[in-house]
Amino acid sequence: MAAACALIVLLTIALVVNFRNTRELHNNAMWVAHTRAVLDTLEEVNSHLREAEALQRTFVLMGDETILPAFEQNIKEAQDAARRVQESTADTPDQRGRLPDVIERIDELAAWWRGTISVRQAQGLEVATQRIRTGNEQEQMADVQQLLLQADVAGRELLGQRSIEAERTYSLAQAASVLAGIASLAGVLAFLLLMQRRLKERDAAARTVAEFGERLRTTLASIGDAVISTDNAGCITNMNPVAEALTGWSRQEAFGHPLDTVFKIVNENTREPVPNPATRALKQGVIVELANHTSLITKDGTERSIEDSAAPIRCKAGETVGAVLVFRDVTERRKLERELQQQLASARLLASIVESSDDAIISKSLNGTIQSWNAAAEKIFGYPAEEAIGRPITMVIPEERITEEVETIPARCQAERTADFDTGSCRNCERELRDRRNL
Repeated sequence: MAAACALIVLLTIALVVNFRNTRELHNNAMWVAHTRAVLDTLEEVNSHLREAEALQRTFVLMGDETILPAFEQNIKEAQDAARRVQESTADTPDQRGRLPDVIERIDELAAWWRGTISVRQAQGLEVATQRIRTGNEQEQMADVQQLLLQADVAGRELLGQRSIEAERTYSLAQAASVLAGIASLAGVLAFLLLMQRRLKERDAAARTVAEFGERLRTTLASIGDAVISTDNAGCITNMNPVAEALTGWSRQEAFGHPLDTVFKIVNENTREPVPNPATRALKQGVIVELANHTSLITKDGTERSIEDSAAPIRCKAGETVGAVLVFRDVTERRKLERELQQQLASARLLASIVESSDDAIISKSLNGTIQSWNAAAEKIFGYPAEEAIGRPITMVIPEERITEEVETIPARCQAERTADFDTGSCRNCERELRDRRNL
């Protein structure tokens, strides 16, 4: 009887303990799922910001107005996702204090991008490019990503803590079940039933983890930028399809190779090798941006102009366990920039030739209005440029030859070549031009 009572007491205690542990395990699983959802949303914020940045730069280069709705949509989705994270982290003081800064920085970055778009629309590619070159967009973007990275690291640390708590609760449940089995054969059945229940919960948790991992791999594969991750020794552990396409290496071929073997970069101008940013990120534990004018040499020897950055990967203890390298192909953009620079240089050269010429060089519109007037024209005809530009060309043509000028207008309007004609000697008509000017 006493043994039975003891057994009943032991089973009751075991049942009570198991009930409490089951409830805690359920709560922990909910918190773990909640934390994973927050991490997914943080990744969504970063993804939309990257997409918005790419669309903004594409618009600056191309001026295609159809890009703007997608740009605005990505900004809105990034802001909405950041606010969802803020609402979801009300239970975490550290995250709750960080998210307002993230939202504020996103708003500032969006305002800067919209300003650049407005400049491109109103003043053209050169002014917008200059704004990008001299602005602090990269610093703002780096600040936002740093805050997101901090939030992500904090979230992963919280996820690790909650996972440990869930494992602890599960271990307690197992211990109670074993104790009940040892106390009595009658407890074996209860123990088996409880174990079966726990195993189902464990399988469900494992499926959740597997689904999360698959979702993470899918996200990595769908990112528009090339992504390569390494271990702490700098050997490649993963790369997405974009990275495969840009480097010419498949993920299976690159796996385990040193990053420098697959990711070979040189300076476009000096042809000197460029230090790998991922190596510095591993050594110093900081985010590293790649220097300008960098080319990637692919597996088949093709060169691509790229931009990239590298960041360390840290475990929950804060130890650096690897690095992630993110880069993109900017070959076409660099080509457009070089062509633009050549066009500007040609235009400046032509302007200097015209201005330094000893001959009068005057340009006019199709209807005969003076549009440019060099120093030699000012010296010969006596009119300063500010008085001549905007006036009819007939001001420097003798009256008896004005008809010839008028007759060539229809041919010029149809882009036809006109026959040469003599407007008369400037020396012979100098006095007449001065008299007309004085009138």
